[in-house]
Amino acid sequence: MDDPTDPMTHWNKKPRYKGQKRLTNDLSCLKGIGPKRADLFRARGINTVKDLLYFFPLRYEDRREAIPIGELRPGEQALVWGRIRGGGEERVGGSRKKVFKIEIEDGTGTLQVLWFNYRPAYLWQVLERGKGLAVYGRVKAYGKTLQMIHPDVEKTESRKSGFLRPIYPSVKGLSQKVIAKAVQNALEGCAELVVDPIPGTFTEKLRLPRLYEAIKCLHLPPATGDFKKFSEGRTKYHERIQFDRFIGVVLAVLKKRYERSSTRNVGPYSLPVDLLEKFQANLPFDLTPDQTRAIKEICQDLEKDSPMMRLLQGDVGCGKTVVAAAAAYAAILNHRQVALMAPTQILARQHFVFFSNLPETLGFKPLFVTGALRAEEKARAYEMMRHGDCNFIVGTQALVQEEVRFQDLGLVIIDEQHRFGVRQRSLLAQKAEAPDVLVMTATPIPRTLAIILYADLDVSVIRSRPPGYKGVITRIMGEGEKRKIYEMVTGHMERGEQVMVICPVIQGTEDQDLRDAVNMYDALKALYEPRFRVGLIHGEMPPGEKDTVMQKFHEGKIQLLVSTTVVEVGVHAPGATVMVVEHPERFGLAQLHQLRGRVGRGEKQGLCLLVKRDGISGQAEKRLKVLASCDDGFVISEQDLLFRGHGEVMGLRQAGPGEIDISEVLNNQHLLMAAKEVAEKILREDPELSGQKYRYLRMQLEEQFGVDMQKKARK
Repeated sequence: MDDPTDPMTHWNKKPRYKGQKRLTNDLSCLKGIGPKRADLFRARGINTVKDLLYFFPLRYEDRREAIPIGELRPGEQALVWGRIRGGGEERVGGSRKKVFKIEIEDGTGTLQVLWFNYRPAYLWQVLERGKGLAVYGRVKAYGKTLQMIHPDVEKTESRKSGFLRPIYPSVKGLSQKVIAKAVQNALEGCAELVVDPIPGTFTEKLRLPRLYEAIKCLHLPPATGDFKKFSEGRTKYHERIQFDRFIGVVLAVLKKRYERSSTRNVGPYSLPVDLLEKFQANLPFDLTPDQTRAIKEICQDLEKDSPMMRLLQGDVGCGKTVVAAAAAYAAILNHRQVALMAPTQILARQHFVFFSNLPETLGFKPLFVTGALRAEEKARAYEMMRHGDCNFIVGTQALVQEEVRFQDLGLVIIDEQHRFGVRQRSLLAQKAEAPDVLVMTATPIPRTLAIILYADLDVSVIRSRPPGYKGVITRIMGEGEKRKIYEMVTGHMERGEQVMVICPVIQGTEDQDLRDAVNMYDALKALYEPRFRVGLIHGEMPPGEKDTVMQKFHEGKIQLLVSTTVVEVGVHAPGATVMVVEHPERFGLAQLHQLRGRVGRGEKQGLCLLVKRDGISGQAEKRLKVLASCDDGFVISEQDLLFRGHGEVMGLRQAGPGEIDISEVLNNQHLLMAAKEVAEKILREDPELSGQKYRYLRMQLEEQFGVDMQKKARK
C-alpha cells in the first residue's frame, strides 16, 4: 500500500493530465483546472505545467504531531488533536448572527473551535461526540478560554498528521487548497518529463539532488524533513533550484566575457587631459576621492581599443550618478550618443531631471523615452534619436524595443539597482556596434562575489559619501511603543517632511498575522486624512498606477506612503525623512539597508524605525542591532553573509534567463562559486562532456536557461 506521507507516492500515481503529457502544456490540461482558474493562474504569470512546478512554496506549516492543549500558547499556530465533547449552532449575543462551535478535549485541557461563516451541513457531519478531531490554526485567548477560529479540521483517530504543509504565494481568487491540489496534479506522473540539464557527475560532487527530486520535495516535503530548514529555505532541495538559477546567470556572463575578448571598439575616444578639471568646474560641490578615481578608470577604458564593460558599485548616497555624468560628458565630447536605462519609469524621470539641470556648458541635450509615451510622442522621440537631435537618451526598457534606432550610440549606462540582468543589458548594447557599457548597482557586495557575478565587467568601487551627507539614524522599536512612533511620525509631517511605512506583505491572511500594506493604508488614511495625504503602492498594482503614486510622492503631493519592498528600487524623494519598517525581522540586512536609503536623501537627516515583534529570535535581534549600529553597506552585506538570513518574505521564484537578485547571491555564495566552476567546465567542453553527451547537455541548457550555447566563444 502506498505511504501517503511519502512524496514519491504522488510521482508514481496515474497522471492527471487531459491528453498528452508535456511540461509546456497550458494549465488547462490538468484535471480540476478550467478556463476560469487557468486565467487566474495566468494573471499570476503561471501559464504552463512547468511554470506551476516552479511555483514554489513561500513557507511551510508543521502538521506532523499534535501539541497537547495544555501546552498551547496564544498567538502560535499549532496542530491540536482531541475528542469532541459537544457543540452546535449558537446565537452571537442578542443578534441574529450565528456561530458554530465545537469543543474538544485531550486530557490536558479543552479548546473551542469556532466558525462565523460556515456550511452547516458540513459541520454537522464533523460534529460527532466522542470521535477524534485534528484541527490546525492560530490559537487565541478569550478570557481563560483557548479558541481557534476557522481552522482546518479533519476527523481522525491519530494524533499525527504526518506532513509538512506547503504555503504558496497568493494567487488572487484561488485558495491555498486549490493551488496545492493543482500542483499535486501537475506533479503526478511527470517524473519522466523533468529532464535534468546538469550532469549527475557535477551534482553528486556538490551533494545536490537531481532536479526532479528537488522539485518534488519542495512541493511535498518528506515526513522526516527538518521543519526549520524548510521554513528558512536552507534544504538541499532549495539549494539545487538556486544552483540552477546561478548556472544560467554565470553561463550567460562567462559567454559575454569570452565574446568581449575578441571584440574591438569602433574607435577609441580622444579625451582632453583636463577633462576631469573641466567637469569639476561645472559642479557646485567637490568630487570625493572615490568618485575621482572611478572617473579616471572610466576614462582609461574609453581610450582603449576594446569597448568598456565596467561595473560602478557603490553604497546608498555615494554619488554614482555624478560619475555616470562624467562618463556621459566624455562620450558627448566625442560626438557620441549616450543611453541610460533605469528599471522604473519614476527613476528614469528622476535621472532625466538631474541631467536636464546640468550646466549647458557640458553640452547635454536630454530626451526622455518610456513605454507610457503617446504614439505621436514616441514617433517624434524616435526621429530625434535617429537624426542625432539629442545626445543623451533616458528611459526604461522601452529603449530596447525593436523600433528604437540611434544615430551614433557610443555609451550605454544601465542603472539596474539591486537586480542583475544579463539579457536586458545585452539587448541595449546591441543597439550599436560594440558600444562602451557602464553598469551601476546600488547594492554593495564583496569584491570576490562581484568578480564572479559580473565576470564580464571590470569593477570600480565608491565607498565614501559626498561632504554634507547626513545619513540615517536607525532605531529599534517595540510593538508597545506605537504611541511614541505615532507622535514622531506626526511631528515630522507637521514640519513638512514625508514618511514611508513598509509592510512585508500586500494583504494579510488569517494564518499569517502580519501587518499588511492594504490594511495599514486603510488605517492610516482614516487616521490622517484630510490633514495629510496618504498613498499606497505595491507590486500587484498596474505599472502606470505605481509610477503615478511614486511621482506624486517624489513631488511632495503625498505626505505618507504605505508600501511593500517595491520602493527598494530607485525612489528618490528629497522630502522623505522618516521610514517605519513593520516586521523588520522578516527582511535580509542588505534589503533593510537599501530600504532605509530611500529616506534622508535631501538636506535633512533621515530616521528609520524598525518595529520588531515581541518574541523574535535572538539571531533576529542581533541582525537588527547590526543595522542600527552601522551604515556602511559593504560591512552590512558581509554581515548578511555571516547570518545567512534567507528572509521569510522572499520565496523561491523562477525569473527570466540570466536574472537574479543580489540578495540571492549574498545568501548563497558557496553555490555561486560552484556554479562558476561548473559553467567554466561546460563552456570548455570538459572531457567529462565529450561527443554526444555534450550535444545533449547543450540542448538541455539552451532550453532550461535560454543561453545560446551553439555560438559560444572559447577562451
